[in-house]
Amino acid sequence: MEDEREQETSLGMDESFEALLCYTLGWVTGIVFIVMEKRSAFVRFHAMQSLATFLLLSVAMAFVLSIPRFGFLLASFLWLAGVALWVILIWKAYRGLWFRLPVIGNFADNFANKGPRRGSPQE
Repeated sequence: MEDEREQETSLGMDESFEALLCYTLGWVTGIVFIVMEKRSAFVRFHAMQSLATFLLLSVAMAFVLSIPRFGFLLASFLWLAGVALWVILIWKAYRGLWFRLPVIGNFADNFANKGPRRGSPQE
């Protein structure tokens, strides 16, 4: 049985692999795939989720680092949490799942599904 998610992407790659690539360099690759991918709502969802998640994480780390004495310690914990989240998001994207983070996932879903939808992202 063919996976209903597999469809032609703007870049001609497998959707799952392209979604994985959205997370590889955090918000940078999120921007790249938002600009380049026009067909796949699945990839656009992961690109926007990557952009929003890791941009907010970068801003939070910059803010936390400005705190005297404990800033570096807090930033270290935030960095470790970010790495764990990064690994989880890469794994879920590669498995073909519409894994939504709270709040950011809904925002990304709304962004990705402005056009016609193919398949159900409700997993």
